[in-house]
Amino acid sequence: MTAAVREYSQPRADALAPDRLGIWSVLGYVLSGIAPLTVAAGLITVAFAVTGITGIPFTLAIVVFFLGVFTVGFLSMSGYVSNAGAFYSYVTRGLGRPLGVGAAAVAFGAYNLLQLALYGMFGASAAQLFGDILHVHRSWWFWALVAWGVVAVLGTMDVKWVSTVLGVFVAAETTVILALSIGGLAHPAPEANVAGALSPSGLTLATGSVAGAVAVLCFVGFEVAPVYREEAKHATGTIIGATTVALLAMLVTYGLAAWALIVHYGQNNVVQVARQLGPEMLFRLGGDGWLATAGRWLFLSSLFAAMMAFHNTVARYTYVLGRERVFPRVLDRINRVRAPWAASALQSLVGLVAIVLYGPVKHWDPVVRLFFWLGQTGGFLVLGLLGLTSIAVLNFFRTDRPGLVRKADVSRWRRLVFPAIAGAGLIWLFWEVWSNYSLLLGEQAPSLASRLLPASGAALLLVGLARAGWLYLFRREVYQRIGQDATVTRPVDVALPHQADEGSHR
Repeated sequence: MTAAVREYSQPRADALAPDRLGIWSVLGYVLSGIAPLTVAAGLITVAFAVTGITGIPFTLAIVVFFLGVFTVGFLSMSGYVSNAGAFYSYVTRGLGRPLGVGAAAVAFGAYNLLQLALYGMFGASAAQLFGDILHVHRSWWFWALVAWGVVAVLGTMDVKWVSTVLGVFVAAETTVILALSIGGLAHPAPEANVAGALSPSGLTLATGSVAGAVAVLCFVGFEVAPVYREEAKHATGTIIGATTVALLAMLVTYGLAAWALIVHYGQNNVVQVARQLGPEMLFRLGGDGWLATAGRWLFLSSLFAAMMAFHNTVARYTYVLGRERVFPRVLDRINRVRAPWAASALQSLVGLVAIVLYGPVKHWDPVVRLFFWLGQTGGFLVLGLLGLTSIAVLNFFRTDRPGLVRKADVSRWRRLVFPAIAGAGLIWLFWEVWSNYSLLLGEQAPSLASRLLPASGAALLLVGLARAGWLYLFRREVYQRIGQDATVTRPVDVALPHQADEGSHR
């Protein structure tokens, strides 16, 4: 009779509230961050209008294939990372501290851009809806500031309560999208080719990569479940379940919506209709009845839910970086419900500055220049992080790590084949999108914006690498703690009967 080693975790004093979120709570955050109606009514329709590309249904399926393959390795590694930093934690564990801090800087910028983009569409949609229905006429940035204030308050509250509200919104949104899509498919345009709308005809390498970038942005948010790992019950199972369900559910929902729009308006007309109607084109699939009206109001709630989810994601990233002293220490402060209030306040300040800059100061277009340009840039940066994380997973499982992982415990497919396929596909798409960024912005020729926006990722990466170098030179003890778990683990000997030799190691 010998002993096997078992580990248990002792929460850190500055950790987030543990065992608060089950699979449905985490799924509510993930799906609200993906924002079903925001994507179906906002992103897909604006993408038709700005890029002029109609091959989105096909590229959705291709992108989901690579994201699904990515998820296998990503979630295989999740059992060895119990930190709310997600990309930061994975890249640090797999590729080292300097690249980990670089990835953290890129992720911080990417998710900030995604949340800021949503304020533009929310403000524009609220201004139109409240003006047309309630005859309350205010500028788009007024409504954006109203939403900003509510998000700022809710960002410091109990995450379980917030996730319940978000989950209700998501269920209602998905129901409306499916109903509108079925209505659109039931009433095709006279010249519509129902099956042909799903084909890749007309896509070139350049336009296909642009459509792929739009498709990636449709699913951005599916990967954030590990951010809630510290607060999840049965963390590994909860994270795996929430991520898988979210990815499959959104493939069906978005694919059906894009297909219905092309079939209902006709492949030759859908781009022109999108330029005339914008998000309204989805709601008109339901005619003038209650379904269309419900869809318009739920579109606002969808945008708000997405803002709330991305706010929480960035706040938790920032909290982890503050806790490990990569960011200023003040950002690791939590309140009585153990929410990261200081990091949340920083995120609120960033949002306020962006709304004021785009609104009363510069009067820039909130839909094209704020929602689409910044949103696509955020999605582009996440695409790069997905590719980098695939490489990190490959390297993490490359050798045995005493006391942590043995290669023999993870199948070759999960630790080698799937991460390699995902990494190759995602990095190739990243390069193609960067090469055709002017097409993504709807421009005929490269401009200053199409050069600077994608280059922001490289700038953020360099800032992170420089910060890691500074910590290595002047704050070595902080540098050594980078990417460490939020819990303190220690082995406990447990007597196991009928064992004759050495114990097992988990």
